Amino acid sequence: DVSEGAQIARAALHDGGIVLSVLAGVTTARLRELLGPGIGIVRAMPNVASLYGAGVTAWCAGDDLHASHKSWCVRLFESLGSAFEVADDAAID
Repeated sequence: DVSEGAQIARAALHDGGIVLSVLAGVTTARLRELLGPGIGIVRAMPNVASLYGAGVTAWCAGDDLHASHKSWCVRLFESLGSAFEVADDAAID
């Protein structure tokens, strides 16, 4: 259950932490609603070729993601292959 998982994540994180979601169909807005303020949110959809370093990952950030977190995400996703930041969740779904 997404709500239960979000409660567990929120309890484990401090303000300024980050949640990177690969949950299909769970938007950044929904994650914000569940996690509340103070947590950076990134939603990504890597493909199976990522297992071999040849993947393509589309990702989008919540409105309040800190620049250092964004940079970290780019490095992470590019380690799996190509990475493309998209404007919003609609481009991922």
